[in-house]
Amino acid sequence: MNVYDFDKTIYKGDSTLDFYFFCLRKKPIIIKEFPKQIYSTLLYKLGKITKTEFKENFYIFLNDLENIDNLLKEFWDNNQNKIKSFYLKQKNYDDVIISASPTFLLEPICRRLNIKYLIASKVDKNTRKICWN
Repeated sequence: MNVYDFDKTIYKGDSTLDFYFFCLRKKPIIIKEFPKQIYSTLLYKLGKITKTEFKENFYIFLNDLENIDNLLKEFWDNNQNKIKSFYLKQKNYDDVIISASPTFLLEPICRRLNIKYLIASKVDKNTRKICWN
C-alpha cells in the first residue's frame, strides 16, 4: 500500500483553487462572494475564526452553483491531465490518497483513476458544511 498527498504531489497544483477558478469562469456571479471570502481569510489569519469556519466561509460560492455534479465532471474532463505521469506509471490498486481538499471534489477523479481509498475533507457540497463523521 502506498499513501500519497493529492495536491502538489500527484496533482499539479491545488485542486480546490483550480475548481474555484474554473467555477468563476463558468459562473461569474460567484465573484459576489469574494469580499466575504477575503474577510474570512483575514479573520482566520488573525486567529479569530477556526479553520473549519474559514473553509465553510470559503465554500460559500457553492451556494450559487446549479448542478455541481456537472461542473465537477467538466472540471475533471479539463484537469485530469494535471495528474502527474510519475503517479500514473506506478499507481497500485490499493493506493491511499489523502488531501485537505473536499471529498466531493476528489471522488470523481479517484473513480476515474480506479483509486479505492480516499481520505479527504468531508464538505457537504449542498450546504458547504464540514462533516466530522
